Amino acid sequence: MNNATVRTSWDLDPGTAVQLSQAVDSLHASTSRPRHEILAAIIRAGLDSQDAVETRLAELRLDAIIAALPPDTRPAPDVSAYDQLLTRQGA
Repeated sequence: MNNATVRTSWDLDPGTAVQLSQAVDSLHASTSRPRHEILAAIIRAGLDSQDAVETRLAELRLDAIIAALPPDTRPAPDVSAYDQLLTRQGA
């Protein structure tokens, strides 16, 4: 296996970057493995769970679509007619 490393750059939102850094630091402290190996293992775990990642991304997209919808201003329906039907059926 080739032990060469490749340096690349990715942009992350600040919250994710902080969580990733904390996870790498925690795993480094508990395993004493080099940080580049830990980061590779985290990425491999995500690659091994690609279906779950895809599902999560779809959920995030759906959440964004729902959040962008205008509020529902329709009046609440009157259910008294249904209540009357139910009491008639029970009699």
